[in-house]
Amino acid sequence: MYTLTFKLPNRQKTFTHTTVEGAYELFLIAYGEVLNEVQWVEVDHGLGSNRLCIKSFRKNHRHIEDKVGDSVSEILMKGGA
Repeated sequence: MYTLTFKLPNRQKTFTHTTVEGAYELFLIAYGEVLNEVQWVEVDHGLGSNRLCIKSFRKNHRHIEDKVGDSVSEILMKGGA
């Protein structure tokens, strides 16, 4: 299991999933509108954790942002949400 903690001004949001990509996808779906406010991301994989700057993290996981963006657009085009 992976736990991702996203540090925002005055708060943190934490998501857990079996993959880093899955946890990031959950964050994007729930809080994507504040992505530009994230200061850093801490990735905990059970045996320790790493704190990453958001720029580096987003660069490595851009494909997840694209996937979630496509899914949201598809839902809106079908008249959902």
